[in-house]
Amino acid sequence: ITPTATGHHDVLLNVEVLHERDEGTLCSFVCEIQLELLDLRVENEPAGTELYRRFRGYFRGGRRERQQRVQLIAEVRDAVRSRGARGLEHLVQRIVTPENGKIVPVRRLDALADLLEIAHGDQLREVVLRRRLELSTDNADRAVILNCLALQLNRMNREDEARPMLDEALSLHQGLHSGEVHADTATSICNLAISLIKDGQLVEGRPMLEDGLRQQRQLHGDVHPLVANTLRSLGEIMRSMGRYDQSVQHYREAQQIQQQLGLPHGEVLARIAFLLVEQNRVPEAAAEYERAIAALREENASPSLLALAVGEYAMALETQGREEAACAAFVEAVEIRKELLRAGAEDADAHRSQLATLLSHHGGLLFKLGRVPDAIVPLTHALAMWRQMQNHVQVATALNNLACAKDSINPGSEEALQLAQEAIRLLETHLGPHDPKTVRYRSMWA
Repeated sequence: ITPTATGHHDVLLNVEVLHERDEGTLCSFVCEIQLELLDLRVENEPAGTELYRRFRGYFRGGRRERQQRVQLIAEVRDAVRSRGARGLEHLVQRIVTPENGKIVPVRRLDALADLLEIAHGDQLREVVLRRRLELSTDNADRAVILNCLALQLNRMNREDEARPMLDEALSLHQGLHSGEVHADTATSICNLAISLIKDGQLVEGRPMLEDGLRQQRQLHGDVHPLVANTLRSLGEIMRSMGRYDQSVQHYREAQQIQQQLGLPHGEVLARIAFLLVEQNRVPEAAAEYERAIAALREENASPSLLALAVGEYAMALETQGREEAACAAFVEAVEIRKELLRAGAEDADAHRSQLATLLSHHGGLLFKLGRVPDAIVPLTHALAMWRQMQNHVQVATALNNLACAKDSINPGSEEALQLAQEAIRLLETHLGPHDPKTVRYRSMWA
């Protein structure tokens, strides 16, 4: 088989998935979709990663099943290209009918949504859930769908639309299970409580969430994934209230539950470490970060999570005075972020901002250690990235950092002075001539 070479597909993967000799055109078709429509990035995913597994899973089954799934991708593509969201709604209405609303088509669409670029996937999930809600005929089914749709809308930052659905779902569950502790009711209580808390209604949301946790413990025992999820939410509430000891306590119990159940827990360990840093318990935090990073590696966690943990670990090491170890951690975190950007990671702007911040910290640490020529490289790279993002205040900071490094190598150099003057002009324009930072920079270079 010789698929059309686009440079944007995994030939071996497609040959394995669509291996019949007369399906070369289908191989090319899948590659075209990866490139042009749905932003599938399997070609950048090593075997074993979550996206790779999803892609392989989507095309599992016999030849007829695979052809049907390729056809579904084509239909979604054509619907989005021709009429956008409205076209997707009409397609789902045709595919998800009263006769099959809970069976194969919904599963196929959900599996496809997992493969899409985030915006397309979220849109597809929402349309499918709204269609299922439209077709639901009993209150139990309606309540479950309302909860799912509300959570999807929350993920899309549409909390105002989600809240009435959470209210209705809880009301339905309470009516269906009046006078008894029921898993669906407990879940609805927790979902609504979290929504209230995110909206700043802590006084109303916190006791509701604690009541939901009590019911979950009563239903499932102390060691259960739902209990761990709710404990993490409570931990974050306590952090927002400044109650760090209670926050760490909740996160710690959640982490122990997840570890006991054999579930990933490295991310929770990293959160505990971050909370310890906020309490200025840096030596404890550094040790916790080491545990978190080891767990994340063992779990084959996403590179984004690993980069975040390693970067925070580097800063904790620097605060602790372990500069050489901090330098090594900064280098590792920088390389992970660079690889994510090279691989076309989603939310690229966030990764660029994180990378520029890491480069700035690493350059500043090298400067502090007297390794000024080494510091020039990350400081220059950070400046270029802040310029690319057009973050004028950060550009000014990076210019000043680089100017200090250049001036340290060649005191009074014209190059250093020009960098500093550009920084001052930017601050005067974007913060004002009397802003404390502007005044400080002018004083430094007077």
